[in-house]
Amino acid sequence: MTATTLKTLIINTVKLDAQLQRNAADLTKQAKGMSLKAWRNAVASILGEHYGVDPHESQKFHWLTFEKDTAAEQMLKKFHRLHPKADAQQSSGKREPVVVAQAKVDAAIKIAQGMTKAEFNAWLKLVRESVSFQ
Repeated sequence: MTATTLKTLIINTVKLDAQLQRNAADLTKQAKGMSLKAWRNAVASILGEHYGVDPHESQKFHWLTFEKDTAAEQMLKKFHRLHPKADAQQSSGKREPVVVAQAKVDAAIKIAQGMTKAEFNAWLKLVRESVSFQ
């Protein structure tokens, strides 16, 4: 690769990055005026037309989506993140309960008995700081 080619690629990339940043700001302004579902559905419709695929309704959130690991789905994820409420998505609520062995609970209670609240809080702080979790 010649120095001229490298220079051209770098300058063109800088220009494209600046344009992408402007587009992202404009898209975010558009997204603010829509609900997250409306934003996602509008983007999915446009991307579906562009990629020549039909979006379908997701079972979890009931908004439009695409088959997993497709170009359309990957691009939809990028546009989805431009909406201000994208990070505040609903949780599925399907989490495995955490089970602690009773012997460990009994040992912790035995250690904590007789402590004041301040001592107990200090002890918990020390435990949190000194334990590395699996």
